[in-house]
Amino acid sequence: MKGVTRTELVWAGKYDAEGNLRPVERTILPFQVVETVNESKADREKAQRDFLTLMSRDDTWRNMLIWG
Repeated sequence: MKGVTRTELVWAGKYDAEGNLRPVERTILPFQVVETVNESKADREKAQRDFLTLMSRDDTWRNMLIWG
């Protein structure tokens, strides 16, 4: 154990018979873009103001999620 400075994850087949590291097979994963948001800060702020204005006008609106 002399000279060991870090931990290493070892599995069967990581090294060949001579002790050389084998290359790892890379797999292409099927990721896809779900949503792309491209709006300006001004648009976000306007939408937030519009929402808050709408909610302040409606006295009967309640968040029913917190009431069950």
